[in-house]
Amino acid sequence: MVDIDNMVWSFSRLNSFHGCKHAWYRSYVLKEKGVNNSFAEYGTMVHEIFERYAQGELEVYELVNEFDQQYESRVWDFPPNKYVNLVESYKNQGIDYFTNFDGFDDYKILGIEKKINFELEGFKFVGFIDSLLEDKNKNIIVQDFKSKASFKSKKEKKEYGRQLYLYSSNMVEEYGKYPDKLVFNMFRKNNIEEIPFNINDFEEAKKWALNTIELISKEKDFEAKVDDFFCSQLCNFRYECEERLK
Repeated sequence: MVDIDNMVWSFSRLNSFHGCKHAWYRSYVLKEKGVNNSFAEYGTMVHEIFERYAQGELEVYELVNEFDQQYESRVWDFPPNKYVNLVESYKNQGIDYFTNFDGFDDYKILGIEKKINFELEGFKFVGFIDSLLEDKNKNIIVQDFKSKASFKSKKEKKEYGRQLYLYSSNMVEEYGKYPDKLVFNMFRKNNIEEIPFNINDFEEAKKWALNTIELISKEKDFEAKVDDFFCSQLCNFRYECEERLK
C-alpha cells in the first residue's frame, strides 16, 4: 500500500499510473530515475528554449541556432521507423518552427513555467504552466507546448485537457476568474488546438484526479502493463524492467 497522504500530486504523476503501474511504482515510491527517451528529451529541450526566450536570455532570432546546437547532443535514440528518419524529421520540423516563430508580441506574459500549488479535498498538488498569457481583450490563456503532431481523437484531446484544467484550479484566487481558453501549441507541426474553458469539464478533471488517487491508494500489486512499443522505446526502465524481460 502507498502512503498517499504525504505525496504531492501532479497531472503527470496521476496520468502515468494509468500507463504502467509498475513503472509508476518504481518512479514515485522507489524513487528510481531510469533513463529518459528522445521524445521526452526533445520536448524538454524545446520547453527550456521557450523559457529562456520569455525570460530575455535569448532573442527570437537566436532560437533556431540554439535549437540546432542542442539537438545533436540531447536527442539520440528515436526508434526506427520504416517510413521516415525520425532524428532528421524532428530536427527539420524544429528548425522550421523556430525559423518562423515571431514571439509573443500580441500577448502580455503573465507567467512562464509558472508554478502553481493547490489542494483538492486535502490532497496537495503542484503544476507548472508553460505559458500564461493575456490577450488584448483581457482574456487569460493557459498554454501548453506539446511535441505531438496532433490529437488522434476528441477523446484524446479531452484527456490531455485535464492537465490544463487542473492548472486552472487557483486562477480565481489570483486573477479573479478562470482562464478563458486552454491552448495546446503543438509546435512540431505548428498546430494550435484550443479548448474554451468549460466549468463542467473542469469539475470532471478534478473528479478524475481524485478517483485516480483512490485507485492508487487501493493498489497492491503494481503489475506492469506490457506493451511492446512503450516497454521497448518509452519507459524509463526499458533496459532493466524484469517484467519486460521475462
